[in-house]
Amino acid sequence: MTDLTEALITKRFAGMVLDAPTHESALDDAWSNGLRKQFLSELDASGRDLWVFSYGSLLWQGEVDTPEHHRAVVHGWHRRFCLLQWAWRGDLNHPCLMLALDRGGCCHGRVYRVPGPNVSEAMAEVWDREMSGDGYRPRWVRAKSEDQVRTALTFVMHRSGDRYAGRLSDAETAELIAKACGHAGACAEYLRRTQRALQALGISDHHLNRLEKLVACNLEHCT
Repeated sequence: MTDLTEALITKRFAGMVLDAPTHESALDDAWSNGLRKQFLSELDASGRDLWVFSYGSLLWQGEVDTPEHHRAVVHGWHRRFCLLQWAWRGDLNHPCLMLALDRGGCCHGRVYRVPGPNVSEAMAEVWDREMSGDGYRPRWVRAKSEDQVRTALTFVMHRSGDRYAGRLSDAETAELIAKACGHAGACAEYLRRTQRALQALGISDHHLNRLEKLVACNLEHCT
């Protein structure tokens, strides 16, 4: 079966002229900033460090310099392509699917440390990126690594929002991923880069492994 390579993705979307975003739900900036400061107020007041659990693009596009990170697992949530997006890596005709944490199961990823004090300000860029499209909600989780269990901030699926795709089959998910491309690149590239980041941590996600093969097959036979 065909591998999901950069060359295969580039060949499929070569020569495309991509417009800027045309549709995306958005949170009010003032509300989002207020929620960030409220969420992190105890850490800011004490000067303590913040731990963040990453499971998708934050594995390879964290935007925060961290002095320490560890492989970790979170129980009660699993990684799933269930967040619809009509911009960036998709458009109105071919929405893409992004990763989010959905209820149930467990998720292997990475925790990284944001040094205090003023972790609220240090997290502003990441927070704005994750929260701007009204697809995620912040949540505290218990992330277990080899040395200890840490309380960590992460971003889970906003299930009552209009961007929740629900539990699609692997075939449906792969078809959406294979067809989607926006001004920030192909959705298949997002999957490929996440997979490479997980593999670098020694993590094999069976669900993403299956999707990678299905997406490559879709791309190979797209016309």
